[in-house]
Amino acid sequence: MAVALTVVALILAVLGWLIFGGGDDPETKGHPDIDRDELNDAEAEVRDAPDPDSVRDWGPGVPKHRPPDSR
Repeated sequence: MAVALTVVALILAVLGWLIFGGGDDPETKGHPDIDRDELNDAEAEVRDAPDPDSVRDWGPGVPKHRPPDSR
């Protein structure tokens, strides 16, 4: 009887962990060093870009405004 109760408790614990154990964002779970404000700003900048080419080359170290091509 004790073994059956232990198995049921273990199953309930696993189900509870699966259902309620997730964080608010599964993509960044386990990465506490992510600056969410900066991430949200970058996503908004890409989403609200006037055209796809204006945000094609972006990321750390890329200048905000590139000079026009001299072709």
